[in-house]
Amino acid sequence: MTIMNRAILFFVIVVAWLPIMGQKSIRDSSITLGHLSIAYALGQPGGDLNKRFGLTNQIGVETGVKFASNFYAYTGLKFIFGNVVKEPIARNVVQLVGSDSLGYQTMALGADGRFYTVRFFERGITIPFVVGKIFRLNKEKNLNSGLYVELGGQFIQHKVSINAIGDNVPYLSKPYLKGYDRLTNGFGLVEGLGYRYFSNNRFTNFFVGVELSQNFTRSRRLSNFDTGIQETQKRNDLLYNFKAGWVFPIYKSAPDSEYYY
Repeated sequence: MTIMNRAILFFVIVVAWLPIMGQKSIRDSSITLGHLSIAYALGQPGGDLNKRFGLTNQIGVETGVKFASNFYAYTGLKFIFGNVVKEPIARNVVQLVGSDSLGYQTMALGADGRFYTVRFFERGITIPFVVGKIFRLNKEKNLNSGLYVELGGQFIQHKVSINAIGDNVPYLSKPYLKGYDRLTNGFGLVEGLGYRYFSNNRFTNFFVGVELSQNFTRSRRLSNFDTGIQETQKRNDLLYNFKAGWVFPIYKSAPDSEYYY
């Protein structure tokens, strides 16, 4: 074998070995990675929000990056929904006939002279901007997992969705719904505490924790048709959430452990 051939062989061996030597298990090294999460939160409203809605759900996606320092940042889009509306809505049009697990039951007179069931639901969105830090537990071998603390802000918007079953109630048709829906939005603060887990298995990554938010919002409607007044006061909408999510990390593949020869 000539010197040139030996040099080429040596070069090939080195090139082949470099990725192996450079790759480390996610359990053994703190790495930078991107992530996409499916998140769900169940929240108890507080403050002014508790006067309008009951238990509040959020579901959506979060996307961001975790750095090798275990600091991370993310944003996302989550949809708010709930079945309990406490605040009386459209009482100039509907009649209260009782209540059940979905809230109070109401009926409205239709254009044909018949009564139709009217339901009220909570709907909205949140767009968070959050930074956090993962603190590895003493017995935690995985350098990318541990307790987390996070802080950030969010845009929040919520309203009352009105569903007149039969769609035959003139005063609750689309041209008039904006006068009853209590559209409200604004910005708020978000704090979180929990546990995040990243593994070599891309399908076994998750987080679970609690999340608090203090949201400073206002009504965005000129007036409410049922009360005849405009809500001009500032609102303090609070949420106390239990939060969990499934995480899909994005990073360069690495073997489960390092190999040495």
